[in-house]
Amino acid sequence: ADARRVLVFVMTRTLSLLHPFMPFVTEEIWQSLPHEGEALIRAPWPVYDEALAFPAEEKEMERVMDAIRAVRNRRAEMNVPPSKKAHVYIATALPQTFRDGEAFLKRLAYASDVTIGDSFDLPQAVTIVTDDARLYIPMDELVDKAAETARLLKEKEATQKQLAQVESKLQNPGFTEKAPAQIVEGARQNAQRLKERLSLIDSSLEALR
Repeated sequence: ADARRVLVFVMTRTLSLLHPFMPFVTEEIWQSLPHEGEALIRAPWPVYDEALAFPAEEKEMERVMDAIRAVRNRRAEMNVPPSKKAHVYIATALPQTFRDGEAFLKRLAYASDVTIGDSFDLPQAVTIVTDDARLYIPMDELVDKAAETARLLKEKEATQKQLAQVESKLQNPGFTEKAPAQIVEGARQNAQRLKERLSLIDSSLEALR
């Protein structure tokens, strides 16, 4: 009952804040919720209610969100599709926090299962670190090593060719002395980005060994 009350409170107050910008949509939603009064436009403006502030719970949720964000970012770097679920192991000094957030981790971090403990010895796993946890995902559950290695080698070759072209241009006095300054600077920045991409590719290849 308390959870439902909080949910309705948050939704109605959010609708009140959005109403000036989306009057018809917010009015329609508001009318379908428990409410007082005839119309949202005449409803009281939201006021702060200390009883509905949960700073401790907010902090706990932020820890779970940080873990989810870190896993999603690492999966994106490795080009792992959301449909590819994998077991997530979480080593943390705050086990209850992550047990409470297990459902969110399974859904939003694409975890097939979640195991929480003090530490894990998983040498063939991707390691992801947040302020409150160290997360491990077995590499074999994320990618086909042979296929991913071939893809990364192909990407590395293409990036090396692009970098060689840009560096050749930058080494040509006819370009650096005659081209507009912003064009030359753009080429230098492009070279730096390509070097950074090569570094990431090499890191990914190393992780696959």
